[in-house]
Amino acid sequence: MKFLETFIRCALQFFTLRLVRNLCLFLAIALGSVVLASGQASGQGKPSLRDELLFLASFDGTVAADVAVGDGQLFTAESMKSIAAAKPGLHDPAVELAIGKGLVGDALEFKSKKRKLIFYKASQNIAYDSQSSSGCISFWLQLDPATDLEPGFCDPIQITDSRYNDAAIWVDFTKENPRDFRLGVIGDLVAWNPENASPDNNPEFEKRLIPVKQPDFARGKWSHVLINFEGLNSDDSTTELFFDGKSKGKLDVKDPFTWEVEKAHILLGLSYVGLMDELAIFKRPLSSEEVKQVFDRKDGLKKLLGVNAENDDRAKVDESKKDESDVDVQDLVRKATSQIVQIQEEDGAWPYEGVYRVRRKIPVGYRVGGTSIVCSSLLYCESRPETTEAIGRGVEVILKNLEHELMKPDTTDTYDVRVWGHIYTLDLFCRIKLAGNLEDLCLKTDPWIPKLVEYLKAEQIADGGWNYAGQKRHASFVTAPAVQALLLARQLGHKVPDAVFYEAREVLKKSRTQEGAFQYSGTVGRRQSSLPGSIARSAICETTMMLLGEGNTENLRSAIDAFHLHWDELEKRRKKTGTHKPPYNIAPYYFYYGHRYVAQAIQFLPAAERTAERERFKAVLLRTKDEDNTWNDRVFDRSKAYGTAMSVLALLGDVPVPKAVLKSD
Repeated sequence: MKFLETFIRCALQFFTLRLVRNLCLFLAIALGSVVLASGQASGQGKPSLRDELLFLASFDGTVAADVAVGDGQLFTAESMKSIAAAKPGLHDPAVELAIGKGLVGDALEFKSKKRKLIFYKASQNIAYDSQSSSGCISFWLQLDPATDLEPGFCDPIQITDSRYNDAAIWVDFTKENPRDFRLGVIGDLVAWNPENASPDNNPEFEKRLIPVKQPDFARGKWSHVLINFEGLNSDDSTTELFFDGKSKGKLDVKDPFTWEVEKAHILLGLSYVGLMDELAIFKRPLSSEEVKQVFDRKDGLKKLLGVNAENDDRAKVDESKKDESDVDVQDLVRKATSQIVQIQEEDGAWPYEGVYRVRRKIPVGYRVGGTSIVCSSLLYCESRPETTEAIGRGVEVILKNLEHELMKPDTTDTYDVRVWGHIYTLDLFCRIKLAGNLEDLCLKTDPWIPKLVEYLKAEQIADGGWNYAGQKRHASFVTAPAVQALLLARQLGHKVPDAVFYEAREVLKKSRTQEGAFQYSGTVGRRQSSLPGSIARSAICETTMMLLGEGNTENLRSAIDAFHLHWDELEKRRKKTGTHKPPYNIAPYYFYYGHRYVAQAIQFLPAAERTAERERFKAVLLRTKDEDNTWNDRVFDRSKAYGTAMSVLALLGDVPVPKAVLKSD
């Protein structure tokens, strides 16, 4: 009996313990599920850092951004004055990718104070809003300020559409040892400093800065800098500076902060000497915990944020940007321009050759226009002694031929291509001036700009456009580039009456059919141009209409799509004899003209669409590249220079465009 009682008691204890243990396990699982669900719910309320990332340049193997909502290419300009003529890519021997010197992988190294301007475009890569702008800028620096920096102030980064004292975000080192490190988030100059007084010993300037006295920078040690800004342009606006994961101060920003965002740039390494790595921009300020998380992770933001993971579509898009800006395009352009230099003729010309002859010779207008187009393409390529010399020789032959009797303005109603030469020479001479670093050439070309403006004003025909095939009615594909050349001249301050542009706008408007074709000549009537026959001129006409205040993005997209849809009709006429052949009356010489201006049209699309469109366009252009890295749409070998130049301008993508001068009625 006692044995039975003992057995029953032990059994009860065993089953009771099992029951309690299972109950505890059940409660733990249930509680964990609740906590996990709660965590997931709260995570939905606060997006991850990856979701908030707008821009990331790791500088690993490329200067193109790994992630960019806007344009991810790095640009190089000679100076602030010539920033509109900046070239995509890194073109300064004083700045280079430092292989293996980065926080992780490679870094960007600034080797001397005197150099060109290096920048990314700010549009969409930083969250600007005219009512309330917030975000975070994070990067790493390595230098010894006392020994590496040359005398004077230097800004490792400066983001502005104007200057350091006018709606700008920057950090700098003061000009003398021992140097301080400072954050400036400076509002509109007209609001805080209407007299534009010097910042030196200016208390109004000083109180807008967050200084760090003798910060702990050193060679061999990476230092993390992070800038938070919140609510710029609102009543509750602040900025905060973090250094190596710790806050160094916070300030109210009471001044308005106004940008023309398309002119805003992320300028890097202004007079800075040292290394930079892991530049990132987020669309909201980071919390103190997130700041510490970024600082503590010394293996880089790409790993922290999962950038370039196989299932990350945004990263895959960014990889295509790298290929476009750093590898494929720049290599193609370099090879093509080498060919252009080699085929320059003995007198310095690159004449365009077609079937038309004057006194059995290539017309002077073709010699001048063709050479001007080739020189323009070389202006925006990597600067090398041979290309600079080639441009100089080309300009000399243009200037010589402009004095020819057949280059004087003439309005005789006959076929005469001199107007074509006038258009593209004016375009070239304006671009030389806008480049800002070709003073010797400008001394020769500047006096011709007002003359060429007067020539084109005289050659504008009665209906408001231009044509080289007679004076009875305009040709849309001549009118559009004429307008753009005159817009460039006006941008430089030369007098071009509004009436010239209003008349051109009206005639282009009347040349457009409902399906988006533009008449070859004249305005829409009983006989209308078909869309397949118009695709080489529709894009430039639509962009010119936008510059004149009349077009819209929807029509522009349609023109680009039509180009791709009907491209085979253009290809059928490339390198063929004859000119306008049925069924669409396409002449071979439209081929690369059309490609060059479709590439220009892509620049007018919203920034988020441009990368995909450039990839689509590039794939088409490469289908017709010859084995010697040139392009030619004619049966004449001499026209290789023209076709290659137009293709180079198309490949470069961001060749400066004229500024709009008219508003929509």
